Formats: sequence, structure tokens, C-alpha cells
Amino acid sequence: MTSEDVLSLYEAAEFLHINTNSLRRFCRERKIAFIKIDRTHWLFVKADLLAFLERQKIEAARPISKLDRPIPQRLDSAERVYETTEKQGTALRKEIKELWL
Repeated sequence: MTSEDVLSLYEAAEFLHINTNSLRRFCRERKIAFIKIDRTHWLFVKADLLAFLERQKIEAARPISKLDRPIPQRLDSAERVYETTEKQGTALRKEIKELWL
């Protein structure tokens, strides 16, 4: 490991293109490995930062579960919400919500 492989807090934040406060938060959440020398001096290994970026890429590629669900067949219910009274509309909104869940 060379000195180029070890980055300071500011260098690591610049490498990841994020704010230093965000980097500190990721460290507190144990999402990024780091070495804390003292209260103000934190060191990062470039390989750990690259691994973090790869994990972020994988998490971003995961589908959102609600998007995997089929669209409800009763879309006409959504149109009727606006044509009815508020009380009836509330009931229809609950019905639509139940279809999504």
C-alpha cells in the first residue's frame, strides 16, 4: 500500500464527490471503513472507497418492490374519486390504497 492509497477525510470526500459531513455520516453508519487517528484526523483506504461505490451501485440497481406489483385493474375508481362527494371519495381512496398494498 502506497501513500497514494491512503486518503484524508477531505481527499476521500473529494474522491467520492460528496460533502465531508455526508462522508462522516456514512462512517457513523458503518457504510465506509475508516481509520480514526484522533477526533479530527480520519484516514481512508482507496480500495474501501471503491468498494463502497460498488455497493452503492448495486443498491441503486435493485428494483423497488412497489414497482414490481401489478397495476390495479380498477383504474376507473381513481376517476370516480373526483366526481363524488368527499365522503365517498375518501372511501374510494382507501379502496385504491388497498389495491396497491
